[in-house]
Amino acid sequence: MTGMVRVAVAGDVAEAEEIQEILRSAGIDAEIADGEDDSVTVSVPESSVEQAQDAVARGFGTIYFKVAIEEERADAVPP
Repeated sequence: MTGMVRVAVAGDVAEAEEIQEILRSAGIDAEIADGEDDSVTVSVPESSVEQAQDAVARGFGTIYFKVAIEEERADAVPP
C-alpha cells in the first residue's frame, strides 16, 4: 500500500476542490485536508504524483504556478 503525497496547496476549499476535480477527471484519486495558515492541501497516492503534477499543470497552466511560487517566496522574506 502506498501513502498519500501532497501535490498542491490551495488558498481555500473551493480552490482545493477545483484541483481535486481536475485530478479526478484525469483518473487520479485525490484527498483534501486542512493545511497551515488557513490553506487546504491536496494529496494523491504516491504512485500517482507525476501524473497528478502534469494534470494540475495542464488544468491551471504554468503561469498559475509561477505566480504561486513567487507569492510564497515573497511571504518567506522577513520584513
